[in-house]
Amino acid sequence: MITVTTKKSVTDAWSSQGAAREVLDLADEREEIRRRIRDIEHCINTSPERHVTLNESDIQDMPPPEEHRSELFRHPVSALTSSRPLMRRQAAAQLTQRRKHMLVFIISALLFSVFIGWVSRSL
Repeated sequence: MITVTTKKSVTDAWSSQGAAREVLDLADEREEIRRRIRDIEHCINTSPERHVTLNESDIQDMPPPEEHRSELFRHPVSALTSSRPLMRRQAAAQLTQRRKHMLVFIISALLFSVFIGWVSRSL
């Protein structure tokens, strides 16, 4: 028996093969999407536990900060209880600073007294 294939039947066969291939590709894509959804759901469901374990594994003890020791710097409160005596440069710098502050205080007190005298005479 001889089968004669026409051009239409060949294109129908190719189109049916192409349709079957497209259906298989769509099924593969659907399975890939379902797998991704399951992975995302699993990640969401286990994220707090994973977050806790990651935080516990990354905890590191940090050393305390190093003290800043400068020769001319003395903290106004913590320097009062220092067991180490002042160096000459530190004592000189501290004395100069105190004199400057005292001079500023005296000048501001004089200006304030002049202002109060002027205000009292003008009333």
